[in-house]
Amino acid sequence: MKQDALAIWKSGVAAVNGRDLVRNAIETNERTFSILHHRFLLENLNQVTVIGFGKASAAMGLGLEDAFCPVWDRMEWDRLKWKSRIHVPDHQAIHDSKLNIVGCRPLGKNLPTQRVLDSTEKLIRLINETGAQDLIICLISGGGSALLELPDPPLTLDDLRRTTQWLSQSGASIEELNTVRRSISQVKAGRLLSYSSATWISLIVSDVIGDPINMIASGPTVPSFDTEDPMAVLEKYDSPKKRIPIGVWQKLEKESKAQTQPVAAFNPNVHNHVIGNLELAMKAAADKARSLGFEPILIPPIADEGNVGEVADQIMNLLSQPNVSK
Repeated sequence: MKQDALAIWKSGVAAVNGRDLVRNAIETNERTFSILHHRFLLENLNQVTVIGFGKASAAMGLGLEDAFCPVWDRMEWDRLKWKSRIHVPDHQAIHDSKLNIVGCRPLGKNLPTQRVLDSTEKLIRLINETGAQDLIICLISGGGSALLELPDPPLTLDDLRRTTQWLSQSGASIEELNTVRRSISQVKAGRLLSYSSATWISLIVSDVIGDPINMIASGPTVPSFDTEDPMAVLEKYDSPKKRIPIGVWQKLEKESKAQTQPVAAFNPNVHNHVIGNLELAMKAAADKARSLGFEPILIPPIADEGNVGEVADQIMNLLSQPNVSK
């Protein structure tokens, strides 16, 4: 039973392997390449810039390298310029890749660091070098919020960290947390798009139930028009004002009174695609279980996040029902 359980779990994980997902999304030949259904002629491109951020983005970068390696050295591809910068936790940095995969924060510290801010400034400069005849391939996965960050002045790194820590410790959902983080950042809520008029293709591995692309890594390539007021989140978890920095309160109060919210410049050539998610992993795990002689039950993702003990009780109650095979 232990071996079967491990095999089922591994099948689910393998189904959302970032390297395989990206490699399978790209096709190349002598004068063209395709990313999903988007086809590009080499002669129409000047430069391809690869950026990324998230805990799966190193593997995703290697998948892109796998897809392009067979043609990178061909004469037809020589004129095409390639630039890259992918932000990952320190232990995932890769030094022998064609891509620039850099560590920006310590393992297990899911908060932005000064190195993240410095690296984000470098990434923005890289994006600024692109134009309308260029392509930006953006590799995004869970954990990207803490690996791509630049606070909106006059807010500081400490303001961001204290706000994130307090909301997380207070039980705020990922949606509530991202509603606030998007409002105090120069790169979230689609504002990363404002630094270039290039064509953008974002390949996304989702870690959020339901795959709301404006929530995954705080939606840096998805212009977001929040229906939830970030002030309402602060008032829910930090009223009276005790733990969240006063500068954050003041900024959001000012924007709330002015009825303003972060808006990214419109670019019709922005395409966001979820290529891996929880549903894909669950289906693969169920298929493996079925092949081992089990009858799997796929429990729909729970819409509202809750206490893990309560969720476990719900699952155990389901398994104890008479109609569930033993």
